[in-house]
Amino acid sequence: MSPVLHAQGFLPPQDTSTVTARSSSQQPLLIGNTVPESLAVTTEDGKQRTLLSYKAATEVLVIAFISARCQAGQSSWPILRRLTENYADWHVAFLAIEASSGGDGASLAGLFKRERLPWPTVVDPRHAARDLLKISGTPEVLILDEFGTLRCRGPVASAQGALE
Repeated sequence: MSPVLHAQGFLPPQDTSTVTARSSSQQPLLIGNTVPESLAVTTEDGKQRTLLSYKAATEVLVIAFISARCQAGQSSWPILRRLTENYADWHVAFLAIEASSGGDGASLAGLFKRERLPWPTVVDPRHAARDLLKISGTPEVLILDEFGTLRCRGPVASAQGALE
């Protein structure tokens, strides 16, 4: 059973009445729109993988855009750890994206291992995901429902309430 998503503490749903299909190089994706199947990130070993491939068909996907060099991001590790523990038995998948320009998935994976966060870690070297999802800074959490639709976004501390 998937958790019910609501936007408490997150940006309210945006008007999508005039939104049409578009490429990632044009306008950013709005809450209520589906993430394109082709949106790809780079794994630790340098391979391309689609963002939606990190979740099963019935899972919600929690994406944390973070920077291994950001002190604010590092202070969010306890909250991310609690999310992982609290939703271990739910249909929730987790993914961390290293959002800084010079960052790499390997450094983030090492940091997550030390902090006991078992999230897959990837990078967004061409900033396609960051630009399409309209990420303004780190850390920021986005939640995609089981259909790949962007439902919520906001600070790490608000993610717990959005999954309840």
